[in-house]
Amino acid sequence: GSYVLVHFEDDVLEKLAIGDSFHVKANGIGLKIEGFEDVFTHGVTAELLEQIVTQKGDKLEVPVVKEIPAEIVGQGAGRSSLSGNWHIQTSYPPDIEEYGLDELRFGDLVLLKDTQTDYGMGYYRGGATLGVVCSGPSDISGLGVGVTPILSTRFGKITIRIDATANIGKYLGIKFEKTVPESESAVLKTNKDTLIETAVQAVVQPAGSGGYRVTYDGRSSVRIGMASINYTVSLGDSASGWANADHVEPDVTVQGR
Repeated sequence: GSYVLVHFEDDVLEKLAIGDSFHVKANGIGLKIEGFEDVFTHGVTAELLEQIVTQKGDKLEVPVVKEIPAEIVGQGAGRSSLSGNWHIQTSYPPDIEEYGLDELRFGDLVLLKDTQTDYGMGYYRGGATLGVVCSGPSDISGLGVGVTPILSTRFGKITIRIDATANIGKYLGIKFEKTVPESESAVLKTNKDTLIETAVQAVVQPAGSGGYRVTYDGRSSVRIGMASINYTVSLGDSASGWANADHVEPDVTVQGR
């Protein structure tokens, strides 16, 4: 794959700086599973593979956190199977909710249904790719949660067992300690009693603003931020609102009150 996940202990992280170089030794190139020569392995050591995979008759069983359908697998098709990675698309919010994509963690094992990563990467009905989550979500069409392939078959040789703990960190013996000490809950204190209530009425004028853009209907718009209130208005619109704040700094030129 194009991503290498590296875990360092805290004392090593303290010494690392941008620009430091180190060696990554490859162990597992050319690895094959006896009796399953038509199942391709990618970027995985024999030691890790033996912990993940269990032979069940003429199939290989693997634990996965999620099973992902091919229709939401984006970037990757058409590329070499020896480099790059797949992407589970996260630009369509209903899919994120339906398949629990927001629950995925780095290192999680997932199965990409009806895909093959044997010779090249692409759609293949009945095929399956086992991969490791290697990067986070994206709003760019076609991109999303990155998955580095480690096993692939076009012939239905891989079956799954859903396991919420199926993460390579567990199989590699990586233990994560809590860094934030637990404490008793307390009532949250704020300065709300010292704030003044301010009313703002404005007419939006052309003004330099980072939130300036064109909406889907072609109208220019800019975002107004008033303390905890944010809403969108267009040029020439009248806008009014209430805000609790110690001061108000509109992001637009204001006419009137």
